[in-house]
Amino acid sequence: MRKYLLLFIVLFHAISGFTQPGIISVVPSTVLKGQQINIIIKGENTHFVQSETSIDFGQGISVKSVSVSGPTILTAVIQVDAAAPTGSRKLVVQTSQEFVEMDDALEVIETGNEVRAVISLLPVQALYLADFDPNNIKSAPLIFNVLIINDQQIRNLKSKLTISHGEYGEIIRAEKSHPAVQPGKTISYNNREFDEYNVNNSADKLLKLAAQTGMLPPGTYTYKIEVFNDAGDLLAEDEISDELTNDITNIELIGPGEGLDFSPEVIFTEFPYFQWFSQAFSYDFTLYEVLQGQSSKDEILSNVPVFQQKNISATSLIYPSSAEKLLPNKAYAWQVKAYFTTATGQKEIISDVYWFTIGGSDKSHLKIQRIEVEPEMINISTGETHQFTAYGYDDKGEKIKMMATWKIIPSDGGSISQNGLFKAGKYPKPVAVLAEYEGISGYSTVNILWNINNQYFDIGQLIDDIFGLPQK
Repeated sequence: MRKYLLLFIVLFHAISGFTQPGIISVVPSTVLKGQQINIIIKGENTHFVQSETSIDFGQGISVKSVSVSGPTILTAVIQVDAAAPTGSRKLVVQTSQEFVEMDDALEVIETGNEVRAVISLLPVQALYLADFDPNNIKSAPLIFNVLIINDQQIRNLKSKLTISHGEYGEIIRAEKSHPAVQPGKTISYNNREFDEYNVNNSADKLLKLAAQTGMLPPGTYTYKIEVFNDAGDLLAEDEISDELTNDITNIELIGPGEGLDFSPEVIFTEFPYFQWFSQAFSYDFTLYEVLQGQSSKDEILSNVPVFQQKNISATSLIYPSSAEKLLPNKAYAWQVKAYFTTATGQKEIISDVYWFTIGGSDKSHLKIQRIEVEPEMINISTGETHQFTAYGYDDKGEKIKMMATWKIIPSDGGSISQNGLFKAGKYPKPVAVLAEYEGISGYSTVNILWNINNQYFDIGQLIDDIFGLPQK
């Protein structure tokens, strides 16, 4: 059986071109009649909440517990009845008013007359080298799960895993022994539980690239599991492939406005200066009037746009005087669509929605018209620091003293003090260092690069951490 799963290794966390919540994986995806097992469910744009989220696999499968690790991932303990119907099951996950479903999410099987093997991948949005802590092997990311189901006789089994890359060939071989497996016994284990592994010499170039960039190189990775008996006969096999790319970008709105979970920001200009942060090559901007009583994204985006502009190359837009006038005491919302090019063609992603209210005509307190952050763009290594300075300017272009509020977009890109001292985070990616003052903002682009001279990280330790043991 051959399966394909499209994954994206990205420069930003939590990135998706889809706005609707959904389920993207269930691991493992095969269970046995009468089995009690832990199931990992990963969502996209979901809002899982401990004690509020429930799951349902249908007839014959009871849910013993649900543990939520975050808004997009949970672990459930399920019990499959001995008399449960075999076949594919639909998964329904409910969190308050949010319902997400996945057809053919789980397959119920029964012990047969042959050994079976199933390998399942847990989708990850980014696999950075910094996620592997040499001092804590158990913290290594869970990448895949293997399920072996024995037939009707006692067997000594050995499973062999091969990981290959489309360009670099075979990378790793790993083995695990399963002595005296009882009839109908189910064995489940993950990438951290092998007995031994070996790295192929052809993987040297791939691993060197990983050390230079801080993330695994893009391409097709194939995971193949084979199960043998004492005589070396192949009894079962399965494989799964994923396509990793690192050319997807994110889009973060800067201002004006706040997210829809907050009250709309009040601004005092009819010609707002819209800013966003992204590495895409082209953008479409849309502004909507928020009608009375509206507060949800779906309601707002169903309105006729007040203003639209397409094919914008910059990451900012001054509302033009020729556009429809923005009226005091009315609320408006805006969204940006970004376009970028990948190896498989042009893709698009859509930002969140920000909203704001036009205040009264009194603008006397607005002395600062714009903010500039210096330096405008820099390259620094992970963990390094740099001092940023924000300058305010009035309508005549004169500098004005101010005490700006600093923040980082996205928030995991690093940290910054109240006086603008920035420390880069552990992930190699572009971030924005943002200065805000009285609703006016400006930002600098920081390209965080992987520090290839970082003595903290050992590329050999990466593989040790993946498999939870030293190489033999």
